[in-house]
Amino acid sequence: MQPSMFHFTHLTPTEEANPYLTLHRFCMLMPLCEVRLIMHNWLMESLSAEDTIYEEAAERSQLLLMYNQLLSLIDAAYKISYSPNSYTT
Repeated sequence: MQPSMFHFTHLTPTEEANPYLTLHRFCMLMPLCEVRLIMHNWLMESLSAEDTIYEEAAERSQLLLMYNQLLSLIDAAYKISYSPNSYTT
């Protein structure tokens, strides 16, 4: 097996060899509507809390960018998890 592309990873060696396993397990354990609700709650709490790193417009902008990118990534993970043969290379 090749060395990890990460300095540190939360993936097991089996998951590094087949990352689909991680996507599939996540999608089976966490319903998509629940993930979206949690993400939304995290965003709202982060933006409304006082004395956070998101006080400045630039930090809030970065948070919103990350939030939207994570939502896209999560949607893609669910799509791949439920239709794995459609996305193999």
